[in-house]
Amino acid sequence: MGERRARDLRQDARDRCRPEHGEHAGRLVPGGEYPAHTHAGVEELHLLEGELWIDERKLYPGQYNRGEPGTGDKRVWSETGCMCVLVTSTRDALR
Repeated sequence: MGERRARDLRQDARDRCRPEHGEHAGRLVPGGEYPAHTHAGVEELHLLEGELWIDERKLYPGQYNRGEPGTGDKRVWSETGCMCVLVTSTRDALR
């Protein structure tokens, strides 16, 4: 699995008091993958740079993806590397 990095963007104390909710700036290196997972809450992803595959859907910079609670992503990867902002539950179940 390729390298992935994420940085927590929660700034104020109100957000830090909600550990089940997180905002992250994330980067996948070329060839990087994120594990299969099931969404515990709504997941919102805004792609800033590069290209990102979520299952059979290819995202380009400026595109948005929303995952509803209870749904999941079987494969998330980037051939080119990418950077995104992700708002998601910290209780997602990795498979």
